[in-house]
Amino acid sequence: MSFLNLDLANKLNQVLGSLVFDITLTSVDHGITNANPTEGASQEVFEYTVKGFVDMYEARRIDDHVIQQSDRLLTILGGSLPAGILPKLEDFTTIDGEKKRIINIQVDAAKATYLCQLR
Repeated sequence: MSFLNLDLANKLNQVLGSLVFDITLTSVDHGITNANPTEGASQEVFEYTVKGFVDMYEARRIDDHVIQQSDRLLTILGGSLPAGILPKLEDFTTIDGEKKRIINIQVDAAKATYLCQLR
């Protein structure tokens, strides 16, 4: 990692954190499958408040396959993530009363922003 990337995520969060929104990131940990198949896997739900914003995709990027009309782009400030927590596929958030699941994640080299495709 370059010295330029050191603490960039936290610096960006300090500068932009008050200008963006609190977003609840919900993560489901499916745990370990029980020995008894009829019991299934245990799961726990965790909620984290992060900083970021949600946007619509530009019309020219929507192809109704990889990016659909109803998809949204969630930008999470990396410095707002709790220690040891990263967004992952199948995490979700609620936007305008509708639950949207993370189906794709892109992160920059400094881990300053996480771009999450929501569907």
